[in-house]
Amino acid sequence: TGLRGEEMPEAMARSTRLGGWLLATGDWRGEFPHARVLKRIELDGEPVFLVNAAPEKGRQRLIYLDTENGLTLGYDEVFELPGLGMVGCEVRFADYRDIEGVQIPFTSTAKYATPMLGTWTFQVEKIEPRLQLAGDPFTIE
Repeated sequence: TGLRGEEMPEAMARSTRLGGWLLATGDWRGEFPHARVLKRIELDGEPVFLVNAAPEKGRQRLIYLDTENGLTLGYDEVFELPGLGMVGCEVRFADYRDIEGVQIPFTSTAKYATPMLGTWTFQVEKIEPRLQLAGDPFTIE
């Protein structure tokens, strides 16, 4: 749902689902049928493949892939925020660790083009796979 309780438009919801960890941990290629490698460049001093990824609907992204192992090192996107207009954001993933055969970034950083939003870093301290939860974890009590 949106901030005021209304449903998010499908294109915006789809674009939101395609951000963050999905680009780092999942096989996102099926969600971006118009993805193509543009060229090999350097990102933070490391060689990467620069990929333009466009979904059927919604916003496209520039995705940076490690040339050695194919891991997603980050992406850049521009999106619209109510009251601010179009805003650019650079997202970077680091400190990948193997969790039961899946490479998970334990650090992700988002840097917004506007100082009003600034930069935030998300740091994972631990992941407990196969954790059994009592009851429905999405129930609000």
